[in-house]
Amino acid sequence: MIVRDAFDKAGKPVYQLIFQTAHAHVSGRLAEAWGAGPFIELPCRHNTLPAIYHHDDGWDQWDPLPRVDRQTGRPMSFLDMPHAEAESIWRHSIEAVAPWGPLAQYMVARHFSILRAESESARTPGGIIFLRHYEQKCEFWLAQWMVSDRDRTKERAQRALAELRFFDWISLWFCMAERTEPYEMATPDKTPLQITPQGEGRFQISPWPWKVNEIDLSIMAREIPAKKYASDEQLQAEQGRITTLRWELTP
Repeated sequence: MIVRDAFDKAGKPVYQLIFQTAHAHVSGRLAEAWGAGPFIELPCRHNTLPAIYHHDDGWDQWDPLPRVDRQTGRPMSFLDMPHAEAESIWRHSIEAVAPWGPLAQYMVARHFSILRAESESARTPGGIIFLRHYEQKCEFWLAQWMVSDRDRTKERAQRALAELRFFDWISLWFCMAERTEPYEMATPDKTPLQITPQGEGRFQISPWPWKVNEIDLSIMAREIPAKKYASDEQLQAEQGRITTLRWELTP
C-alpha cells in the first residue's frame, strides 16, 4: 500500500491509498513504450515486461484490507511493513512471475533481495535467511535461463534487473506525493532524465525516452480523511471515496 498525503476538493487533508499492483501497472506502462534514442529498448522483452508489470502481485491479498501503524495512527504503507510480513509478500510476488520464466523470477527476487540487503533488517535472523535463500535461488534461475541460449548473458540479466528497478522507482516517484520541484533521475542507459513539473499533473521530460509522442497515466486511489485511526477495523470501515490521479508526460 502506498499512502499519499493530499487535500480533497474542499481543501481538507486526506490520505490517498494506492494499491501496490496499481503502482506496478504504471511501471509497466512506462516500460512498454520505452526506447527512443538515445535510450535502449527493454532486453528480453517477453520476460522483462511481464516481470515489471507484475513485480508487486504479492500485495493483492494484503492491500484490500489496510492496517494501522500503531505508533502514528496512519494507514500502514509498504515502507512501514514488519519485515517478516514484507518478506512473505515478496515471496508471493516472486512466485507470481513464474509463468514468465526464470529470468522474471531472477529479476523480482534480486530486486527484493537488494531492498532487504539495504535495510536495517539485513543482519536479523530472518533477513539473513531470506537473503541466503534467494541468493541460491537467483543463481539457479539465472543458470536455468542462460543454459538454452548463448546470447543470454549475465550482463543482459543485470540490465533487465536495472530496468525493473528504474521503472519501479519512477512510478513510485509519481505515486507517492504531489511533485512540484524538478527532479533528475538516473536511467539504466546512464543518460540522466530531467523531469520538470508544469502544474496540474503535467510533466516535461528531457530527453524524451519513449517511442510515442506523449504518455498519459492514470491510477485509482481510495481517499479517506487524514486522522488518527484507532484500529484496523476502524480504518477498514472508512469508505472514503475513489479518486483518479493522472499524469501527462510530454517532451
